[in-house]
Amino acid sequence: FKNQNNYSNLNHYKSIMINPVSEKAIEEVDNYILNSEKQVEFVNAQAVLYKIPLNQYSKYYDMLLGGNLGENGPEKIINQIKEAKNTQYLVLKDKFKLNWQVPISIVDYVKENKEKIGEVALFDIYE
Repeated sequence: FKNQNNYSNLNHYKSIMINPVSEKAIEEVDNYILNSEKQVEFVNAQAVLYKIPLNQYSKYYDMLLGGNLGENGPEKIINQIKEAKNTQYLVLKDKFKLNWQVPISIVDYVKENKEKIGEVALFDIYE
């Protein structure tokens, strides 16, 4: 960011230098979440980046890392997904690399059992 003024205008990120491409992705995803009539959850470790500007928090989904889920964590999350109604899931597109701690079983469950209905920024949308 040398010699550039890439300071964010996003809520809670104001005056923090941020890559303009990242800021655009955050804005795009956040606008999708705000305009969705359904609950939107991330199946990704970086969810918190997108949720902070919205003042939203989802206990397990915002930092979906194996160590944060507790005993039988992936199975608990998969069971929550099975029982969820009126919910969409954002899964990082295949061309991007997942964080090594993201429970792949949860990602695979969503991809195999939910229908892909669209895309937003770096994510595929499943329902």
